[in-house]
Order: sequence, then C-alpha cells, then structure tokens
Amino acid sequence: MKNILFLTALITSSSASSLQRRRQGDDLYLYEHIVYGGKVWKYTPSIFCTTLQGDARNQASSAQWKVKNPTNFRVQFFVGDNCSGRMKEWQGTQKLEDQPSNFVMDGINDAVNSFRLVQQDSP
Repeated sequence: MKNILFLTALITSSSASSLQRRRQGDDLYLYEHIVYGGKVWKYTPSIFCTTLQGDARNQASSAQWKVKNPTNFRVQFFVGDNCSGRMKEWQGTQKLEDQPSNFVMDGINDAVNSFRLVQQDSP
C-alpha cells in the first residue's frame, strides 16, 4: 500500500512540474477586431480550460500567441464556458500567418468564451 501511495505522489508531482513548464513564458492575446485590431486581452494559457471573464466574453475576432516551447501543441477556442460547445482548433505555431486573424471566416466571431492549450505527445 505504501508503494502505491508513493507512486501516486511521484506521478502527481512530475505532472504538476510539466504543467508549470508549459505555462511559463506563454502568452495568448485575444483581439476585439479582425487582423489583431482593437482592444486586446492578454492571458497566460494553460492546458486547463480558461473561461473568459468580463468584457472579453463574446468579443474576440482574432487571436495570436507566443509560447516558450512552440512545438507539439494545439490551441482550442470554444463558444461555451468551461471549454464546452462548438470548438475551433489551430496547430500551435509561432508563425503569425498560421494564427487566427479572422474569426468571422472561422465561424466563431464574437462567440469565444473559453480556450485551452492541448499538449501533444512527441512523435
């Protein structure tokens, strides 16, 4: 029984450590208008769901991100709270031209209420 408890604690500790590494140095920006214009809301994204608060709800028309480790992740935007409802996803990339500049064309304009990063396993 002691071995099982120790193993559980070890797994929890290493998972928390890798989650923290994912968050450090990462920024996600939501923009009020297409092509990164208007009011800007800045977030520190994580693999856990982030539900938007205040005037950011249902207002985003474009988004971009800058991450410390730009490989093996996706960014998901949801129309519902707590990462629920219709979802649109982008491969994580640092190239601005590959990031969503026009949510109108993507069908989620002024509808985003939550987002998250999804860490992919390395090939």
